[in-house]
Amino acid sequence: MTKLQPGQNAPIARVGESVRLAFSAPRISVGYGIALVPLNASDVGMPGAFQSYGGESAWVRDEGATVTIDFAQVPASTNKLLVCLYSIRSARSLRDVPEIRLTAGEHEIALRGADFPHAYACAILAELYRRDNAWKIRARSDGLIDGIDALGRRYGVTLSDDGPNAPREFGFDQSDRRQQEQPRQDYGSPNGRPQWTGSGFSVARRLIVTNAHVVDEARVITVSGYDGTSRAKPVIVDRNNDVALIRTEQDLDGPPLPFRFRGGPGLGETVAVLGYPLAGLLSSGPQVTTGGISSLLGPQEDARQLQLSAAIQPGSSGGPLLDMRGRVIGVVVATLTNAQNVNFAVRASLAEALIEAAGEDCTRLDDPTPGTPALDLQSLVKTVRKSVWRLEIHQ
Repeated sequence: MTKLQPGQNAPIARVGESVRLAFSAPRISVGYGIALVPLNASDVGMPGAFQSYGGESAWVRDEGATVTIDFAQVPASTNKLLVCLYSIRSARSLRDVPEIRLTAGEHEIALRGADFPHAYACAILAELYRRDNAWKIRARSDGLIDGIDALGRRYGVTLSDDGPNAPREFGFDQSDRRQQEQPRQDYGSPNGRPQWTGSGFSVARRLIVTNAHVVDEARVITVSGYDGTSRAKPVIVDRNNDVALIRTEQDLDGPPLPFRFRGGPGLGETVAVLGYPLAGLLSSGPQVTTGGISSLLGPQEDARQLQLSAAIQPGSSGGPLLDMRGRVIGVVVATLTNAQNVNFAVRASLAEALIEAAGEDCTRLDDPTPGTPALDLQSLVKTVRKSVWRLEIHQ
């Protein structure tokens, strides 16, 4: 048996033959599935993706922990098949897998959860590709934090980490299953990772403000919210102040969020944060938290930032910091680890400068007539929720 390391490849079958893929793993405490995703020569997803909880395909036979691929039935337009391991319902990271072995003919790929550099909920174990009238296998170990459905969106196919019925776990014992959900690691890093998410908010018909570290070095940006999905591209990325402006391909239905016209935030002022934290673990809609302005300066007396006590999580980056009249006073940017509710936002004036540099006008609202009450939290959320977006980043 020849063991393949990530990046290594080997022939496994001639075109028209069949090959068996066998999967094995020790007992683990949560369910996982296997997906086979066909791609064309341009790495665009093709019809016929197979998933292990009962998916049907003309070219795959499901035999429990083994599937047989009949290459004679694979359409000529399919040049590649991705072999993926994923956590059902994205409930746990693949780091919890002690070891997974994939055998194809005389070749074997063995990976442990610790081999994955990030807290993936979906990983590409291998790719099978057509070359010179033969099929070859290449070992891989890259993945996505957001799970198998995010991989489907990357390649333009529909994949789900939950079937229409209760899915069966693929070849793994679930008798010791624990219904625990663990937060994933922070993936809002400016250093760049294969896949991460963030938040943003509308400031014009096709413009969204977010953090520079959310979109920096992005290959593809997908924006989604209450009113659909669109691709987007950076317009201005200000790495020094960690704010960015991106433009969507389609009009956004959510109205632009207004900025506060006069007066900066006050110490102790009540604020709200909206965003899409812990994507794939929490619900798909925006999350809201409240707190107060803890300091008018950021880390090391940084006057560009505010400190706040409203809780944020990975994925909150780029979301709006709002006063209780629904006006933007900051852009959520970071949290201090190993501390309780020590979070930061970039001052709104830095985002306003980007909008004006792009030739757009900011919407600004002055204080209402004295004595006018602030919005209650439920009314505030209803007012702004369609203007807050989830950003999914692909490199």
